[in-house]
Amino acid sequence: MQEMNLCLRYGSIWWKTGCLKVDSGMIGEDIKTTKYGDIARAVSTMISDVRPPDINKSQWGFEIVPEENKIYYGFLPITGIGKKEIETIIENRPYKSFKDFFLRVAQPNLLSPKKVLTLIKAGCFDSFNANRRQVAEVFIRAIVPRAEKVTLTSINTFKNELRRKDMYVDIVDLWEFKKMAVGKKAKMNKNLEQVFISKYSNYVDYDYINDKLVIDEKSFDKYYKQQVKPLQEYLKTNEAKDMITNIKRREMWLENCGGNVSAWEMETLDLYFTKHELEIAPINKYFELSNFSELPENPKPISYNKWRGNQFPVYDTCQIAGTVIDKNKVKNIVYLLTTDGVVTLKIPSGQFNYYDRMVVEVKNGKKRVIEKSWFEKGSILVVNGYRKETNFFVKKAKNQEHGIMKINRYNQNQIEFLSERKKV
Repeated sequence: MQEMNLCLRYGSIWWKTGCLKVDSGMIGEDIKTTKYGDIARAVSTMISDVRPPDINKSQWGFEIVPEENKIYYGFLPITGIGKKEIETIIENRPYKSFKDFFLRVAQPNLLSPKKVLTLIKAGCFDSFNANRRQVAEVFIRAIVPRAEKVTLTSINTFKNELRRKDMYVDIVDLWEFKKMAVGKKAKMNKNLEQVFISKYSNYVDYDYINDKLVIDEKSFDKYYKQQVKPLQEYLKTNEAKDMITNIKRREMWLENCGGNVSAWEMETLDLYFTKHELEIAPINKYFELSNFSELPENPKPISYNKWRGNQFPVYDTCQIAGTVIDKNKVKNIVYLLTTDGVVTLKIPSGQFNYYDRMVVEVKNGKKRVIEKSWFEKGSILVVNGYRKETNFFVKKAKNQEHGIMKINRYNQNQIEFLSERKKV
């Protein structure tokens, strides 16, 4: 009755906003910690009433824009955006366009390039241009301007491109040899010695001291300077300048903008406003999935197992799939965002620990992570089990060891999935 009165007096959107703030933990003026999992679960229950963050309309948390009768996603729940960045954004509003934002905020470096790309991926500039990949491309072109000068000191950046030009292969080989075998930090070995004898010994002075090859550096430098002249001339051309510019832009894109727009949303917002990634991947070619909402809440046993005089029900199992948005290590719970909502997975402790641990390789006393937890945020899982009330209990099928598979990578045509953890 109280909820009904509040809805009648203030409108259902105000009631929903209050519920969203409480359920997500985004309430009060001093929010010390951002609970991304709580936020994702809360927003997912009323996704039709929530809009992605907007650079001009969003506030710190979830707020209503009355004229639209919609709730706008706040800046603070965006992964990687902190209080300092939010203050900068709000202090400089309003923005007329992305170019206006760039000139007044990004170009003066009030926000770092990585933070700006986070805002782009989260959809903050959709009101100016809904094509986020296009906005990201424009931004990267702006912050990585065309190279005006290219020198040999940059050769490591574009050596692979130079190798594709047959006329510069020998010069690149010479540059790499110099880097490894000549100078104070050089360490001669048998392989380098063989390279020198076969390629450069007729042009450069050398000697053997204590059965070790010693290259005359002055003689080598003279030969080196003569040989690299054609490459130095090429590096002055517009073609070379365009090449190094495109390489740097591509490197920045690969480092910060991998994946599709749906993956960007999961990375920055912990949920999907556009398409779920499973709506892009051809998941149904590989698995017969069920919708959690269509499964019976109280399944009927198909048989019983007996143990120590007691009977235990056996339920028919099925498969569901979704993206991990949060986990509870104490309760062995994983929250999975499926195409029809958030599902609580209850996992036996042994299985939970098996999939939650990192796989680490130790070589020469150094540790290297070769596989992260399968329950990391953003992992896409296919799980076997059965529904009981509001939970999904993970249970392996007869041909499985644990009942969980992970989609490693995908595109519109195919999926690569893992059924076992990597082994050291």
